[in-house]
Parts: sequence; structure tokens; C-alpha cells
Amino acid sequence: MARTHITDDLGDLVSDRRVIPDPLVRSSLGHTVGKTGPITGWVVKRVQGSPPSSKTDRHAKSPLEPLEPRPASATVRCLVAVIYAESTTSDLGGEDETEKLAIGATFVNRAYYATKKPPSGKGRCYNSDFGNGTVCSAITARNGSQAVGQPLWQEIVAGNDLKSQKNLEKELKLNSHRRHYNLSVKAALATDALTSPISIHELSDSIPIAFDQSPQDTPSPRWKRIGQVGTRHYFYAFTEGRECE
Repeated sequence: MARTHITDDLGDLVSDRRVIPDPLVRSSLGHTVGKTGPITGWVVKRVQGSPPSSKTDRHAKSPLEPLEPRPASATVRCLVAVIYAESTTSDLGGEDETEKLAIGATFVNRAYYATKKPPSGKGRCYNSDFGNGTVCSAITARNGSQAVGQPLWQEIVAGNDLKSQKNLEKELKLNSHRRHYNLSVKAALATDALTSPISIHELSDSIPIAFDQSPQDTPSPRWKRIGQVGTRHYFYAFTEGRECE
């Protein structure tokens, strides 16, 4: 397809006995199915003030928003990169607050289905386009994220990894881009804390495995459209029973 592409008190995301402070969105993630059955993750509102006027970034004396620490996990860093490059924020064109989590969940789910076995346990599922089973490969696969290598991607990525904290501090000179990066880090951490496959409440509690920017028909007979998040992203899930075809 063309693209596979959280006032109130600070809250905690609690899922599968893992806790991530200060999550991103004011939405509830759906059930995440693990080996022991369904697990529900709750996401609480994040303190998020009104976006500043454009003058804020033009004044050299305006203080820069501190950046979130560079994540230690390579998987989380890959998620940060793709969420930053694929999504928007209120400062950068408008955003539905669930957008970043849905994007992260999509690539986590693609990694899950890349190596999934049929119900019989024999053979394989035909999801080779989803990479080799890692989140990073799901993002950089031939039919992964089309944002790879594009300007927003290159803004925070060097080679195949996030730039160093020092270089990120130098590169992200505008508060609009710093907020976008910080929200992307929070979304990546929240997504990584959940058990695959991840469903999204706002997308009919379905498990997103792809998205694009086209309002046209579903691009694969194995997929069904599950909804739109934000102003430009249309998400898809497998049609029931067709996960391994």
C-alpha cells in the first residue's frame, strides 16, 4: 500500500505489570492479548497546555523546552523515529491525540504478525512484507514506513538510529519540534510497554496493521478499514480469519 505507515493530573500507564510515567494521550488503549489472555491498558490524560503562538519560536530569548532523554531501548528509538516522522502535533499541522499511539501500535503489530504461525502450528503466515519479526525491521522493510529517509526522519535519525542526545539538542532548535519529539518519545514508551498485538479503542478496539493517507477503498482483500485518526491517517486491520493467508 502507499503508506504503512494524552488540565489533569499526570497519570501512569499500567499494562502487563509494567508502568510508564506520564503517558501521551487522553484515550484508552484496547485489549492487548498476551500468552495469559487479554490485558487491558489504561492511558490517562497528560498535562498539555495550549500551543504557543508562532512568535515563541522566533524570539531567541524564549527558553527551549527540555528534551526527553534518549531512550535506552533500540526498539523504542525506532518507534520514536517513525512516530516523529509519520505523525503531526498541534504545532505542526494539527493532531488527533490518539494518532501517535496508533502509529506505534501499527508497527509493533506488524512485527508480531511477521512471524506468526497458523492456528495449526504448521507452515507460515504470508506476512513477509512485515519484516523479520522486529519492530525496527517492520519500520524499514520495503513496504514499511514511507517516512524513512524523509526530512522529518532525517531530522532526528543518523544512519539507522536516533541521533545522540547532544546532536538532538543541536538539531531541534524550535519548541514546536521539541514538543513533537517529546510526545513521540512518550508514545513510543507507552506502546512498547504493551503486549502484542495491541488494539486501539478509538479504532473499534481493532488491531491496526497498516495505514495510509488515502480515503479510497481498502488496498488489500485481507484487510478492512477500521477508522481514521487525525486528519490524514486511515487505519486497517486484518479481516477476521485472514491473518495468515
